[in-house]
Amino acid sequence: MRSSIPLALAGATFLVSSLPALAYEISPKKYGDVLKEELHLCSPTRTEEYIQYGTEKLPRVFPGVEVFTITEDWRSQDLESTKFPLSKPVILKNPITGTTIGVFDRNYNKSFRVASFFGRNTIRVRQETVANKSFGRRVTTGSESIQSFGIKNGDGYLVVNGCDGVFRVNKEIADALANYDMVDGKAFVLLSNDGSTGLRINEIGPETVKAWKVVYSDWQPSSDGRKKKSLHVAPPRVSSSNDLPGESQL
Repeated sequence: MRSSIPLALAGATFLVSSLPALAYEISPKKYGDVLKEELHLCSPTRTEEYIQYGTEKLPRVFPGVEVFTITEDWRSQDLESTKFPLSKPVILKNPITGTTIGVFDRNYNKSFRVASFFGRNTIRVRQETVANKSFGRRVTTGSESIQSFGIKNGDGYLVVNGCDGVFRVNKEIADALANYDMVDGKAFVLLSNDGSTGLRINEIGPETVKAWKVVYSDWQPSSDGRKKKSLHVAPPRVSSSNDLPGESQL
C-alpha cells in the first residue's frame, strides 16, 4: 500500500488535537526539514562549512511495510497524528534524502510529551513540557533538547551522545534495538535533556519494540549507516607581485 504525504515527514513534532484533550501530539511534521534538522545541529560547536551527505537506500525489500512518498513541502499541508501510523514500520521515500525505514513512537503523561522516530540510520527524539489548563486542555509550554540516548544490551546498556535530539545509528545500537528483550512486559530507553543531571527512563510501546526487529534486522556497516563527510574548500588565492598582468587566478 502506498500513500503520498507532504515533505513534512521529518522527525517528530506536536500538534493540537481537539477537546477534551487539547495536547500537542506527535506527527512526522518535520521529517526532512534539512536546513533546521541537519545543517544547524549544535551550531555553536559546528566546524564544518560544507557537508556532503549520501542519499539513504534500503539494503533489501521489506515485504508488507507501507510506503509513504513525500511529494510536497511540509508547510503546505497539516498532517494530524491520527492519520499517520504509530508503532509500526513504515518506509519513507524522500525526494532529497533518499529512502529509509523506521517507526514513530510517542509517550506522554500530565507533565511531558516525548516523540521519537527510530530510523534505519538516524534516531530523532523530541521532548515537550506540558501544562494542564481549564476544561481538560493540555498545551505545551516549552521544548527541551535531548542530548543523550541510551538502550540496554547484552553487556549492560549503551549510551550515544547526539545534537538536538538526533543520533546516528551504528551496529551496536541496531543490534541492541533489534534484540531488545522487554522486562515484565515493558520496554524503556534512557534520555538526557540539556541541563539535566542524568539519564531518565522513557517507556516505549511494545508494538514499537516489535517494529524495531523489522527496522534493524540484518543491519550491516557495509550497506547501512549515514554517509556524511565535510568538504574542505581551499581559501581564495591572494595575488602577489609575481603575477603577470591580466592573468586570472583559479
